[in-house]
Amino acid sequence: MHAFQASVYVRPAECQTGGPVDVEGREVQTLDVDQHSLGLPFAISFEELLDIFEQFPRMFAEPDGSFVWRGESPAGDWQLDGQLFDRHGRLLYVELSGTIDRERFETLLAALGWPQTALVFQLTRAAVLLEVHEFRSYAGL
Repeated sequence: MHAFQASVYVRPAECQTGGPVDVEGREVQTLDVDQHSLGLPFAISFEELLDIFEQFPRMFAEPDGSFVWRGESPAGDWQLDGQLFDRHGRLLYVELSGTIDRERFETLLAALGWPQTALVFQLTRAAVLLEVHEFRSYAGL
C-alpha cells in the first residue's frame, strides 16, 4: 500500500491514452482528457452513497460528505480520508487521501458503481489522469 491523494471521476468517453510519466519514482501510463469533460455525474446521489458508507465497518461519514475509513490488513493499518462533491442531485466526484487495502478499495469502487460506471483517477499533486488498473498499480493495490 502506498499513500496517495486523488480524485475519482466518471470516465469521459473521449479519453485517449497519454504517455508514460514518472510520479514520485513510479512510472504511470496517463490518459489525455479534456478537463471540461470531467464533470459527468455518477449514477448515484451523494445521499445514496452516504447511506452505503454507513454499512461499511469502521467508516465514519458526516452529512457534509467528509469521511474517514480505517482498518487493518496483513499489509498494515490503513486510513482513507475523503470528501464527496455533488451537483444537481448527483455525485460529481470524490477526493481521496491516505492508504487502503485491496479488498476495501474494491468495495469502494463497487459503491461508486464500478465496473458498470467507468472511472478515472486524477493524482492531485501530479495532475495526471489514470485508468483504474493503472491507479491500482500506482497505489500498490
